[in-house]
Amino acid sequence: LAVSQTGTQAAIAKLPAEVTLGFAPQGNSIGRWMQAARQSGHEIVMQVPLEPFDYPNVNPGRNTLTVAATADENLKNLRWALSRTTNYTGVMNYMGARFSADAAAMGPLMAELGRRGLAYVDDGSSARSLAPDLALKNGVPFVAGDASIDAVRD
Repeated sequence: LAVSQTGTQAAIAKLPAEVTLGFAPQGNSIGRWMQAARQSGHEIVMQVPLEPFDYPNVNPGRNTLTVAATADENLKNLRWALSRTTNYTGVMNYMGARFSADAAAMGPLMAELGRRGLAYVDDGSSARSLAPDLALKNGVPFVAGDASIDAVRD
């Protein structure tokens, strides 16, 4: 959410409070949308852009965490995403099949989440993801999706 004003507004207004909402750090007015979502009873997570296998042909956006970057560079990009708003309970991958399959890249991300007490929500799209094991190792609450609802919005 936060990329499209009408889509974000509709999601906050129409989805029940039991639905957790994910916000894109590149979005607009994230603070305002976060407040509206929290006032409507939604938990929120921040999406973090992670490198997919076809990167940079498929690009999740600015400040993408990549396997070629140093741990410090990736942590800087993670912290940028986390700085975009407050009151989230965790982070969720945005793309990231290549990044989440690389222990050297994914390990520092999970360690940072563990230090911050944040959860990691894996969208479940990559069977190669090392997130479950790295979350356990770093004391990060973890959950993985096992279905996609409205991959094509209807």
